[in-house]
Amino acid sequence: MGFLPRAPGTWGSIGALIVWWIWLADLSTAQQLAIAGVYFLIGWWCSRRITKTFAVDDAAEIVADEIVGMWVALALLPKLWWVGLAALLIFRW
Repeated sequence: MGFLPRAPGTWGSIGALIVWWIWLADLSTAQQLAIAGVYFLIGWWCSRRITKTFAVDDAAEIVADEIVGMWVALALLPKLWWVGLAALLIFRW
């Protein structure tokens, strides 16, 4: 998603919303936060390696932070389509 030509962070957030809706929303809040935490650690490790390898500070292609941010916000909300959409709009605003 990060390699899409425009607004990679927005696309990452949309992808995070879709993954949450399909796979994560029916889990408990604790389980969702645990998954987000593991994803954060893996994303942090991968991001550090990529930015060092390519000598960049903040590569736009890396959208793991948007994904984790959306998952943490959504973990605290009910699984309603309009709530998910509102969370996405507020998160990207």
